[in-house]
Amino acid sequence: MTKKSKTGYEKHLTTCPHCKRDVLDHMVACPFCQGELKPYYKPMETEKARRIRTFLAIALTAIALVIIILLKLI
Repeated sequence: MTKKSKTGYEKHLTTCPHCKRDVLDHMVACPFCQGELKPYYKPMETEKARRIRTFLAIALTAIALVIIILLKLI
């Protein structure tokens, strides 16, 4: 027999310790029994998220400006 590999959302399932039902690993409360869960993923720090948004805004603006300038030259 071959073992079926987990695909899609199946690899993100975990078992609720309270009701023993399958829940996603990022949930903080079980949708079935409302029991508290310890999420696998930690939320991103707000300062780090702000820095990423700022960097992306600057980078995308620079790329847009370069494209506009190149289109004007052609």
